[in-house]
Order: sequence, then structure tokens, then C-alpha cells
Amino acid sequence: MEIELTTKYPHLLFSRNWDYDLELTLALGQCTALIDVIKKIPVLPAYRENLLKLALIKGAQSTTAIEGNTLTEEQIARIMEGYKLAPSLASGARNAQCFGSHGKS
Repeated sequence: MEIELTTKYPHLLFSRNWDYDLELTLALGQCTALIDVIKKIPVLPAYRENLLKLALIKGAQSTTAIEGNTLTEEQIARIMEGYKLAPSLASGARNAQCFGSHGKS
């Protein structure tokens, strides 16, 4: 017996099966207003720098992990500060090295 997929799985039709009511419309308006306010709040330079550094560290760690390397966030932070890693870890550091200078020990 063949199952009618759209009967068993109506979401596959991708049709609208909901309605806006006044409460939902007001809640969405409040969400939009809050987003606009939050977007306009200035970020202090020190916080911005910390957030940027954190994003770079996590991005470099994720990229190296995808490639099979096992650098930790702490190791990547040290690379960004200019320190070199042990030779056994150096191959995993190539992608992270672009974030900092080198030569410190």
C-alpha cells in the first residue's frame, strides 16, 4: 500500500498553515524594536578587541580541527602573541600563524 506523503508529512508542502494574530504582531514588533536598540549600542574599544581576538582564536581552532590538527585555543592564542610552538605542533600552526608575529620563544 502506497502512503500519501503529503498526508503523512504535510510540512513537505511548504504551505502556510498559520495565521498572524494581534498578539503575534505586537510581539514581533517588540522584537524588531529590541534588535534595533541592541544594534545601536556602542561597544567599548577594549571589548571590541577582546571579541575580535576571541573570534579569531575560535575560527583558527575550528579551521585547524577540520584539517585534522589538534591545536588548542590556548596554543593559538600564544601563536597570535608571537610565540612559536614546539616542532611537533608546528604543522598544525600554519593556518593560525597568520594571526600573529613570530620569533618569540
